Amino acid sequence: MKVLVVDDSSVMRRIIKHVLEDVGIHDITEVEDGEECLNILKLESFDLILLDVHLPFIEDLEILKKIKEDKLSYAKIVVCTVESSKDYIMKAIRYGADDYIVKPFNKKIFKQKILKYKE
Repeated sequence: MKVLVVDDSSVMRRIIKHVLEDVGIHDITEVEDGEECLNILKLESFDLILLDVHLPFIEDLEILKKIKEDKLSYAKIVVCTVESSKDYIMKAIRYGADDYIVKPFNKKIFKQKILKYKE
């Protein structure tokens, strides 16, 4: 399984990477901003994208909308963000998110969600 981790926090990327490795996922690419995310999706395909939506160079859920509208990826997209309101979560789902994880997350719950997408 090939995973793209998109988060502007190097600490959060490191935490997510360790959790992915704990469940046997080692093909992991990390990017730190929206522009880099969109560029790599034009070059590579992924099975899963773990996407923080508060990123430099693109506003809020616009990155999710752009990935889906421009058909840059057919990967499952799990939004990982601090936004926890029901309205925000529903908006992310409408924009194309397959799942949603609120940060800070419980590692056990995070692993369970990731395992749903592991081949």
